[in-house]
Formats: sequence, structure tokens, C-alpha cells
Amino acid sequence: MQTQNKQKLGLKKLFLFFLLGSFLGTIYETILWYFKNGVFTIHQEVLFLPLIPTYGIVTVILSCFAQKKRKWWQAILFSTLIGSFCEYFFSLGYEVFFGIKFWDYSNLPLNINGRTTILFAFFWGVLGAFFIHVVFPFLLSIFKKIPQKLETFLVSFLCPFVFFSLFFTYTALGRMHLKEKGLDDSSLIGQFYDQFFSSEFLFQHLHLMQKVSSFPKIKWNGEKLIGHAFYIVEEDTYTSSKEAFLNGYQNGLRTFEVDFQFTKDNELVLVHDWSLFPEFQGIAPTLNEFVQNKIRGKYTPVTYRDLLNIMATYPDIWIITDSKYTDTDSVTKEFQYLKNVAEEMGLSSLLDRFIIQIYNEDMYDVILEIYPFQNFIFTVYQVFQENMTTGRPFSSEDDERFQQICLWSKKHNISYITFPKEFYDEQIQNIIVENDLQLFLHTENDESKAKEYFKEGVSGIYTDSLSYQKIT
Repeated sequence: MQTQNKQKLGLKKLFLFFLLGSFLGTIYETILWYFKNGVFTIHQEVLFLPLIPTYGIVTVILSCFAQKKRKWWQAILFSTLIGSFCEYFFSLGYEVFFGIKFWDYSNLPLNINGRTTILFAFFWGVLGAFFIHVVFPFLLSIFKKIPQKLETFLVSFLCPFVFFSLFFTYTALGRMHLKEKGLDDSSLIGQFYDQFFSSEFLFQHLHLMQKVSSFPKIKWNGEKLIGHAFYIVEEDTYTSSKEAFLNGYQNGLRTFEVDFQFTKDNELVLVHDWSLFPEFQGIAPTLNEFVQNKIRGKYTPVTYRDLLNIMATYPDIWIITDSKYTDTDSVTKEFQYLKNVAEEMGLSSLLDRFIIQIYNEDMYDVILEIYPFQNFIFTVYQVFQENMTTGRPFSSEDDERFQQICLWSKKHNISYITFPKEFYDEQIQNIIVENDLQLFLHTENDESKAKEYFKEGVSGIYTDSLSYQKIT
């Protein structure tokens, strides 16, 4: 039975309750994620410390409420209101001030603007009442036994760590949000945050964090230029490197095609072929070997996890997948990996900004069984592999097969077809127009030829080096 606590809680004890609640919240979310996804990932909302302040604030409020004797129905009602209120307004605050979300319940029934749900409100009420009547009296009895000098020492020791964790977390998030609005700060302080608390750093360490702009399910509307293997960097192509992405982005491209392959230990990375790493001698390395070496000895390699962080940092980019696998087992393995890792990182909404290249009709069904991707593009070079290899011109049978592909694509709401430029002609363009589709050619780096293709009705091209400035 709970007894009335006549001694008011001081700031030191409230701080300890905040710290304990925040820490236990992290443990709870981590365990919940593990049982849901089978992956152990520490989920925290601040840098450096395993804390979720939302739980800490609720714990402090409930502790203050629990100082007087309460009936169970009072405890349940108060906990329901306070838990839901804090969950809702913390979510709103993260979105308004930082442009991010740590949770989104839009896909759950009885949700309130995706920030909380009626069911979770019930959970808050039951757990809060249990805390008020059972946990709080037990913890308070322990805290009261702590000598005052020891309590002062603990608070004095822990408080700076918590303060600096919160300070750098929220100022770094604020800095990131201002940069996204175009309010860049080139001062020494701004340079400090760019170097030590970049957007990529934040997304890597705050695993549940997502950009608000990445949540809506959206459709790709096509672009004239698609960066091939990200883009050229210096004079090098096919690198799929971080430097290549940044160069393409700076040149105005927003859609990029990249190649995926598995490492020796079955981790997905961006690489066209292993010959780009002379030290690997054409053999797939381990993930650790991959990240510790440079592409062509000088460029930064990108893993799939790195790519998700890049997409989260740059919410206006799209990624076209170039898979090296077409058999059912390998396709299933690859796209299951894409889905699982995105969910593990709390970035599953980014999957809607992938444009999936399929190479045959069967591949489409296999992929949709794994995840309902929003965007597809049918790439025909493997269907016409013989033409590509031997240079054999398209025959009437080839034109008929291309017509079948276009009819199938239209039936399945796939609006985009990728075609090798070497075999593009008026007949191919006519088939595209008849089926009300858009045609993309690969790979073209000559600006005059690109302009000619656009005049003939081609919607876009894959390129290593062209920019919008060159083709307009």
C-alpha cells in the first residue's frame, strides 16, 4: 500500500528520477526493437548517452504527482493524459524545431496525427499507475538511504555529462535544420559543428531519427539526367564513391543509379566491380576490408548503411538500384537485406525513394512480395543481352519483344523504360509513344547527342558527366 510522502522531492532527486527514467526508456525501446526485428540496436534520442528524455520527463512528472497518496483510477487517468501529452508534444517539438521524427504511428489504428495512439495512451495509463503505486515508493526509499554527500557527488558528477549531451544534441540538430533551410553559418562555430556533428554523424548515432520530409509515400516523376554510378569524380567513372555523389549533387543531379553487390560476409555495398580495388584481385572482400580501403586508391567507399544516411541527409535525392542478381534466390536475398537494414536503422520510409530497376517480368513479383516499393523502371539490356554483346541490330522479333515489355509495364503501372542508346531508333521511340511511357537511354556523356535525343522525345539519359547547365 502506498503511503503519503510528506517530504517534497528536491531537485537532486528529481534529476536522478529523470536520469533513471530516460535510461530505462532506452532499455525498453531497445528490447522492444530486438523482439520486433531480431536486431540489437541501442535506441537513444541524445548523443553520447543511452537516454530518451521523453521517458525522463514523464518520470519526473509522475514522481511529483506520486508524492501524495492517489487512488488507482486517479493514477491511471493522470498517467494516460501526461504520457500521451508528452509523447505528442515531444514529437511535435522535434518536427517543428528540428524537422525530424523519432517515431511515427501514422500506420497504426486510432493514431493522433501519427504522434501517439489511443492504445498507447492506455499503456501509458497502466504503466504510469504501476510506477506511482509500486515503483516510485520503492525507488524513493532507496534514494532516501543515499547519504546527502554521496547524492550531491553523484548529481554533480553526472549533471555535466547530461547537460553537454543534451546541449550538443539539440544544437547540432538545430544547426542541421537551419542548413536545410539555406541558413548556412560559415563561422568557426558552424565549421566546428560541420566537422564533428555533421548530418551523417547524427543519423549514424541517433538510429530512430528520420527526416520529416522522408515520411510521405511519393512517386518519382522522372528527371532528364540520372547520375551513373553516382557521377564522375575527377576523371574517374564507375566509382559509386562518396566523392562522386557529392560532385553529382553539386552539379544539380538529384537521381542517381548505383550498383549493389554483397561482400564476402554478406553485407551489401555500392560497387560496380571488385577490380576498382586492386588489392582485392577481383574477389569480394569482407565488409571491414571494404570500408578500410579506397576505391582506386583515393575515393571513399559507400556501404548500403552509408547510402541510407546520405538519403536521410539529402531528402531531395532518389536512388535507382542496379542489381547484379536476377535469379529468384539472389534477388530475394538482396531486397530482403535492403528492407531489413532500413527497418533496423529506423529509416524504412526511405525505401519509397528507391526506384527499382527490374530486368524481367518475374523479378517484379519477387520484389513486391518483400516490400511495396513505390517506383520501378524496366531496364531491358539483359533481355537483349545478345544484341548488347554481339552488336546484332534489332530484328522485327526484337521489336515485338520490346512491345511486349512496354505493354506489360503499362499494365503494371510502370511508366519508365531504360534502353541502350546503341539500339535506339525511331521504331523504339514510336513504341514508347504508343504505350504512353517514358524512355531513358544509357549511358551518354556527349552533350550534343544528349540534346538530340531530347529533341527526338527521349525523357532522360544516364550520364557520367553531363549537367543541366550543359544541356540547356
